Amino acid sequence: MHWDDSDSAELHEWLLFQAGRDRDRPFTKDLGFGSRSRVPRITQSTQSVRLHNFATYVRPILEVCRVFHFDDVSENAPVKSRSTVGDDVYLRSDAENIAAYLFKVRHTHPEHYQRIVSTVRHVTPFFDDFVLVPDPSDRIRLRWKQRGLDRTFLAHEASDGTLRFICLAMLLLGPDLPATAVLDEPELGLHPAAIGLLAEVTHIAGRNGHKVILATQSVPLLSHFALEEVVVLERVNGATQATRPDRAALEGFLEDYSTGSLWEMNLLGGRPAHAGRSEVNTASAARDEAGARRMRDGPDEAGRHPRGGSDRGEAGQQGPGHCGLDARNVRDAGRRHDLGDPHWCPSWRRPLEALPR
Repeated sequence: MHWDDSDSAELHEWLLFQAGRDRDRPFTKDLGFGSRSRVPRITQSTQSVRLHNFATYVRPILEVCRVFHFDDVSENAPVKSRSTVGDDVYLRSDAENIAAYLFKVRHTHPEHYQRIVSTVRHVTPFFDDFVLVPDPSDRIRLRWKQRGLDRTFLAHEASDGTLRFICLAMLLLGPDLPATAVLDEPELGLHPAAIGLLAEVTHIAGRNGHKVILATQSVPLLSHFALEEVVVLERVNGATQATRPDRAALEGFLEDYSTGSLWEMNLLGGRPAHAGRSEVNTASAARDEAGARRMRDGPDEAGRHPRGGSDRGEAGQQGPGHCGLDARNVRDAGRRHDLGDPHWCPSWRRPLEALPR
């Protein structure tokens, strides 16, 4: 954005397209400054076939794509403020109008409303229902009531995670989910059970024809998605590179490890990289790959397990039953079919109770 002498905002647009391996010569076009976007005009013009085709392809994608940020649940967060009845065409990106939007959905789409309430109850069992009553000036705020209590609670009396999950459920289960929704780190502050439910409603939205893009580094959230649903973003030579994991290269791990575990084991890429540290990074990656191989193949001939530990109980080593994973890793690095089962160690199927205290 650029501000001219009359304090009017001007939009500076340029188009950049890069495909294939020709990264040194991307297609770029500076469209200049203006008060409105030039893309709609380009789609109707045929002066430049390449530019026309590019704009025609990009415009419909961007028009139906919206980005949402529900991370702000501070004292003065938009979601805790009052909104005006009628400000309900769609849910805003920061959920500022969530009360007005819920009020509309309850009256015009009762089936969606009941689905939202039921989903919130799965995460917060004591939650009863929303209290959506406009004041005389048609202002409304998010309130709710608890089962077994007569009093009404305000939005700031809900936990941060509960409030974020209400926003997520409202978006993903509401009647006006855009064709493509982008959510940045939606798992922030959520209970592990809520993370699983978030993944489930995301898949429901996908089956209903919507695209939901989740930007995350969360191992638990990633564990609820198949390898084919993952795209890894990395910074390469000053540009963002998007790649899909190579299923053939990971075939030996897929039966035993969830997608989140593969991410935690640094097998999907996306590693932090530092300029001038290429040798260190290469050595670190080699160590990670060797450790991952040991995790896949089990103990070596000397009886050593990955991440240390041994079946032989030598001095200085853990005795029989040592999994080689600390409590933090045991929580997230489970076998795919053992996720949520607290009684089994994922790597060698030994009871967690056998681990040394």
